[in-house]
Amino acid sequence: MLIDIRTLYKKLLTLYPHTFKEQFGESMEQTFQDLWNEERQTKKELFGFVVWTFIETAQGIVREH
Repeated sequence: MLIDIRTLYKKLLTLYPHTFKEQFGESMEQTFQDLWNEERQTKKELFGFVVWTFIETAQGIVREH
């Protein structure tokens, strides 16, 4: 893949407030990594997974601010 989705997700997490990111950032990254690996292994639709995850995360960022 041209763009590393994990890197983009990590950058997206930087938009959370600092205290939230400090408390939950690492576990969110790990959860994303686990789900990403699972999706790739089962050959499921990766685009849909990425879009859904990024939208859900963006909504969480807005809620936390």
